Amino acid sequence: MMLVKLGGSVITDKTKKYIFREKTMRRLAEEIRKSGEKVVVVHGAGSFGHILAKKYRLDKGFIHERQVKGVAVVQRDVKNLNLKVVNCLIDAGMNPVSIPPSSVVECRNKKIEKINLDVFKKYFNLGLTPVTFGDVALDRKLGFCIVSGDLLMLELARVFKPEKAVFVVDVDSVYINGKMVEKVDRKIIQNLERKKTKIPDVTGSMHEKVKIGLEMSKFTKIMIINGNVKGRLGDALKGRKVVGTVVG
Repeated sequence: MMLVKLGGSVITDKTKKYIFREKTMRRLAEEIRKSGEKVVVVHGAGSFGHILAKKYRLDKGFIHERQVKGVAVVQRDVKNLNLKVVNCLIDAGMNPVSIPPSSVVECRNKKIEKINLDVFKKYFNLGLTPVTFGDVALDRKLGFCIVSGDLLMLELARVFKPEKAVFVVDVDSVYINGKMVEKVDRKIIQNLERKKTKIPDVTGSMHEKVKIGLEMSKFTKIMIINGNVKGRLGDALKGRKVVGTVVG
């Protein structure tokens, strides 16, 4: 089996609230189905999560009771995005089942401490495609925290040890000093700058993705590719050579 992370920057417009890129998502769903591979899908929250999570400072944990409304609203919004993703997968001929992290994950200081992976296994073994996503979950130290799709990918990789894990982003590869990098290892990551951006992001962006990818590389092969290029995800899943960055 394989893991696929559909980045929020690909399936939504991260600069505007609630803009779902349905055409792109439908194409990606078709590419997954046509690959013939069994997958577990994780997707980012994009503008359905990051904008209001930033406004309510949900990445800081519980500070003030005003944040409680933020938890409720962001959980609702990411579930709405998840429903849109699931609908596209169903329309493509797949059999997805949604697994909200808020129901199966507990964290401690922003790190996943407990996750009910049996739910994923049982659905997967029944022939269904588990679909999970970036969410707000309980945190034993902070009250609540953001659970990124990338952290979920790491936990899924530990248990499933997939043949491959593909991160679908909105650029061709990882860039260092303006140059594409075909392979990133632990030495190179020191030169990967944390870019400042006006786009709200509460999960660390590409720098954190690569760090998590390096941890995942203990369990599987990792590739970062551009999901805005037609056919690239499908080719990556089929094992064809594609433009992108290998991590590990």
